[in-house]
Amino acid sequence: MTPAAQSAPQTDSGEMSAAQETSALQETSAVQFWARITGDGVNVRTGPTLGSTILGTLNRGDRVYVRGWANGDRYENACGVSGGHWREIDYGGGTAWVASGCLLAE
Repeated sequence: MTPAAQSAPQTDSGEMSAAQETSALQETSAVQFWARITGDGVNVRTGPTLGSTILGTLNRGDRVYVRGWANGDRYENACGVSGGHWREIDYGGGTAWVASGCLLAE
């Protein structure tokens, strides 16, 4: 089953409230696998949206564990790819999100 596209509204500052991020994540699908980051300085975010807080960055070759995916904000030229699919990864003792165009499954 493919999740429906979800686009949650953002605040004037471009950031989403916790309730908005939760709403954007309602349609997620569980998958689990290891992947490598394919670009340098890939943003790791609190949600699958461009307005979500950036927690840090990952670089080419970094290995991450993918837990799920969601349709979110469309990104342009992330690691040479444009799209709207995001992957939920283990990050910093919790989970976070990266553009799926920046991942290569192992």
